[in-house]
Amino acid sequence: MTPPRTPAPTESRGGQAIDVAYQPFIEFRTGAMVGAEALARFPGRSTAHVLRRAELTGRSEAIDLAVLRRVIDELQGDPGQTLPVYVNVSSASIPLPGYLSTVRRWLRAAPGVGPRLVFDVTETAPLPGATAVRRFVGAIRELGARIAVDDVPAGYDRVYAISLLQPDVVKLDGDTLRRSLEDASERVRIEAMTIMAHDHGATLIAEGIEAPVHVEAALRFGAAIGQGYHLGRPRCCPLADVHPFQL
Repeated sequence: MTPPRTPAPTESRGGQAIDVAYQPFIEFRTGAMVGAEALARFPGRSTAHVLRRAELTGRSEAIDLAVLRRVIDELQGDPGQTLPVYVNVSSASIPLPGYLSTVRRWLRAAPGVGPRLVFDVTETAPLPGATAVRRFVGAIRELGARIAVDDVPAGYDRVYAISLLQPDVVKLDGDTLRRSLEDASERVRIEAMTIMAHDHGATLIAEGIEAPVHVEAALRFGAAIGQGYHLGRPRCCPLADVHPFQL
């Protein structure tokens, strides 16, 4: 068997070597792969450390755009691949004119790619003001792409985030989901967010699925789709080589 092709790492505008790992989203009922998330990886370095430092030094935009560029190139090269791909966007990138203008330029030059993208807002810093968020939302929807909110109900004010972003997808935080197995207060937090997500017509995806018991918990909260090591680990490979349950 020919080993899967592994694209060479790209570089951000700041010169940081970046690879992209894809992790599948799996429908619990059927076991089918229904999408994938593109995750930044940094050869020889801790992902969490690099992302946090990038946010503190104002370099999140460069990382967000480097991953997006790789995903757009892959989707253009494989027009038959119709599953949605989630690309992370730091809340720190949202108000930057350069970020939004670059996204517009790239997607207008790649017809058909926008509807296959979901911009996944990660909130390790607070969201910017309402005007900047609405500008971002309008631009993303104009390009045919969708919006997800990450780490609900963890992070900053997720009620504010859901209200302002009006997301198509709400992703339940894996740590909170696992703690809810033992902690009633965590169950109440998740239930409140799931009600809000349903009221906004958003799809629920449960993150951090690491065992069958987590699948059962996710289903109880109304999530039909999950992501986590029990369903498939992130892999640095072409998107076409990503499959469910590659552990």
